[in-house]
Amino acid sequence: MLIMAEHATVAADSLRAAESLTPAIVLDWIVGSTEPIWFPSLHAQKNNIPRELLDDPLSRLRAAGLVRIADWVKGFGQGYTTTPEGAKLSRDPHSLLAFLEKPQSQIPDAEPVRPTAFDRGEEVRQSLLSPEPPIIAQALVFACVIWFLVGLVMAVVQGRSGNAYLANGDAHLLHRLGAVSGTDLLNSEWWRLLTCCFVHIGLIHLLLNMYALATLGSLSESIWGRRRFILLYLASGFGGSCLAMGFKPETMVAGASGAFWGLMTSLGAWLWINRIHLPPVLVKQSLEKLGVLLVINSLVSFMPGISWAGHFGGGLTGLVVAAIFAYGWRFGSRGRWVALALTSLLILGLWLWLRWYMQNGSRWLPIRALQAFSQHVRSWAEVQKVMQSIDLPHVERLVQDVNIASATQVVRKNLREDIEKLKVNAMAIRAENLPFDERSKKLVQDYTTQLVSFTDTMMSQLQNPNADTDKFKQEWASLRKLAATIPTSPR
Repeated sequence: MLIMAEHATVAADSLRAAESLTPAIVLDWIVGSTEPIWFPSLHAQKNNIPRELLDDPLSRLRAAGLVRIADWVKGFGQGYTTTPEGAKLSRDPHSLLAFLEKPQSQIPDAEPVRPTAFDRGEEVRQSLLSPEPPIIAQALVFACVIWFLVGLVMAVVQGRSGNAYLANGDAHLLHRLGAVSGTDLLNSEWWRLLTCCFVHIGLIHLLLNMYALATLGSLSESIWGRRRFILLYLASGFGGSCLAMGFKPETMVAGASGAFWGLMTSLGAWLWINRIHLPPVLVKQSLEKLGVLLVINSLVSFMPGISWAGHFGGGLTGLVVAAIFAYGWRFGSRGRWVALALTSLLILGLWLWLRWYMQNGSRWLPIRALQAFSQHVRSWAEVQKVMQSIDLPHVERLVQDVNIASATQVVRKNLREDIEKLKVNAMAIRAENLPFDERSKKLVQDYTTQLVSFTDTMMSQLQNPNADTDKFKQEWASLRKLAATIPTSPR
């Protein structure tokens, strides 16, 4: 009976305490705390108050946006702190009471503040327990498959082997679809560093990458969110392409493996960074599975025909981007813009590195030399096309026609027009634009200048066939001698 009486007394005391603990009193305690974070369990222990009596006032204050959850500390439990609105109303009990009595829909939203570790933990657990449909991951798989089928249709339409395309791809078609090589980058086709991530070399290559993307992509999209997921995917693919081209520019690179590696390493980074918010057993098992997957893919990366640099480049890029995303929440509502800015800087840095390495790296020396030679040959072909209109054989045919006209008094049809055209062509040539050294440029300039003068002499000879031909012969001999000095190959 004595024990029952004691329990009844405790219950009565608790009831009276509960009735006296209004939200205004609890808010006053939080505001008046000398510590930056107020812990209910610690306050209840010091003041001999049942801890559970604080739950209802705290819930009402939190729902009204007057207090917010702070960090959880081992030994003290969940902490709370006031919002700016709560600190303001705590000094005016009447306004506080009126504010709390308002319907919930009429209470204005609290001022956005930096999320706490508790908020972050809730977000982490929510992404695993209630994942969103992987719309972006499915769209990426669909895009890669459709683009592969486009290549197959092109192979059939152009009369190429469809079986060869399905087995090992077709270099010509792969390039048209968006694959990348060092020559493309020297031609400033930078867009290929991204488009190559949607091109696959054969059916097996496509199926393996799409299975990996469908498996890890759905989970990655859930934990990162759709916007960050697509940014992570493209950044990883871009990083893989940059390193693949940097270390082996003579090959053609295609495939989503770099992007897949970025997803794989980003999952590992996410699990490790957020391990304090997840069950230890889940973290341990997940990291072990990812570790096995990483080892297997690392071994595959060194097989013939596989770009290890593309794999590891995508993985490293994904790791860095994951760290940027994982710590971006600390910046509150500005976190997404901070993450976007840092990721953009990373992509810009990779592009600048590749541009610098293309001009200075020893691996790029042979392909730079080949590109320079090809450009020189194309340039020389254009020069030959230009010079052909004023070359010595062409002038010699006109000289013969002029001599015949002088001897027979019969002028070939269109002869005067041909001489005028020769003069116009000679005047149009600019030696400074030709790929010659300075001495050769001067010789070409002297030749064109003398040729213009000689065309006037030929026209005079046609107009006056009985005139002295010595000047005509001398100028023609001088022109032939000068033509022999014109270079026949690029310098």
